[in-house]
Amino acid sequence: MQLPPLSVVVTACDDSPVLRRNLDRIAAQAAPLGAEVVLVVNRSADEFALAPELESRVSRVVFESQPGKSNALNRAVEDCASRVIAFTDDDALPDDGWLREITAPLLAPGSDVCGAGGPVLPVFPAGGPPRWYRQIIARTRSSFLGPFHFLGNEPCDYVIPDGADPLPLGANCAYSLEALRAHPFRVDLGPNYHTRLRGGEDTVFALQCLMSGRRLVYVPGARVHHPVEPERMTLEYVRDGYKAQGKEYVRILRAVGRPLPSERRLRRAIHKHDYGWLRSLLAGPSRKLRRDLKRDFLITLLAETNSA
Repeated sequence: MQLPPLSVVVTACDDSPVLRRNLDRIAAQAAPLGAEVVLVVNRSADEFALAPELESRVSRVVFESQPGKSNALNRAVEDCASRVIAFTDDDALPDDGWLREITAPLLAPGSDVCGAGGPVLPVFPAGGPPRWYRQIIARTRSSFLGPFHFLGNEPCDYVIPDGADPLPLGANCAYSLEALRAHPFRVDLGPNYHTRLRGGEDTVFALQCLMSGRRLVYVPGARVHHPVEPERMTLEYVRDGYKAQGKEYVRILRAVGRPLPSERRLRRAIHKHDYGWLRSLLAGPSRKLRRDLKRDFLITLLAETNSA
């Protein structure tokens, strides 16, 4: 039996119209390349009623009952034999030509590339996001708010971050099977309804690749559009996201062996935000909200730092 040259993996917990549109777009791109499309359902077969219309859109369906996207991703890596695997989210919509573009650097003869990432562009509902939300996303690289990833229109290499330098997002990336099996996705990170975390598994994996000397490239022509549902533009969702990022940040640093911020430094930063109320009040409500969200992040970061 001849193995496919590459696989496309999509993980999902539920069926939905956007998932079906996603799979239709991927299937149309996979067929000319001889690629397989693998849907990994993050539920048991008993919990998920697999509709024939969904099954017909993919090469095969794999079930992973352990909750969490990282568990589903690791199951996919174990299950696939292709030397290159591309990934996107179940609620993302890849552009035409996305699969060819994102995998080309890895499939090129003699390539030393082990991974690639591309732009992830948010698509907001008609009328756009609320004003307060626009002001926050204009001042942060927090991908859970967008998600957003854009390094320009020219290809480049990713580098080990110095601060907030971006790395490929799980919504738009491709990696060699060798790298994926060398660095399994962290199950204490990643979207998970039980832990309420939203990401970090893609960041740790990309960092581990770079720190081991592997090469990752940015492919500007491999674009994915990511709808932003109205419920993601609520204060409750955003506040929970900042708290989750405090935990994720500490776990990412621990996973790659980087030093944690000192407790003294964190407490000073929290104290500073506690007494910034007058300046925030004079500057307007959006400034106060950003201060409060940053304080939530710092408090959760401190708690996670002291948890082990």
